Amino acid sequence: LEESLPMRCLRDCQTVLTARGWLMVPSMDLVKHLRLLEDGPWATVGGNGLNQNWLAKLLAHYDIHSDQHRFKMPDGTEKNLRGYVVDDFKDAWNRFLGDTSATGATETPVEPALVALVVDVAGVGAERCEEG
Repeated sequence: LEESLPMRCLRDCQTVLTARGWLMVPSMDLVKHLRLLEDGPWATVGGNGLNQNWLAKLLAHYDIHSDQHRFKMPDGTEKNLRGYVVDDFKDAWNRFLGDTSATGATETPVEPALVALVVDVAGVGAERCEEG
């Protein structure tokens, strides 16, 4: 039985986000890293590859949504970008992917509004920002 595209997206987001150790990530950076997965379909899916809008639609199946967050750019400036809080993925990872030993999931997740971490995402400033 082949995995659905939304389920594959959820699984690959878990792979990327846990490997990078991010607590927050801009949408465009998550798309970039998903497209770089060697065994993933994201570079070519749909003919042009995954984009921010398609990522948002796939993750909406699991009630995971991007929002405006403040990110520190490589040049030291801060920028408001659409992005995801990793804690928003944990419930879906627990319910649909089962094993959470690699996710660091806890019984009492941190409320996304309380996450005040600003992450430095290399290379984000060089890419075009699109709503998504």
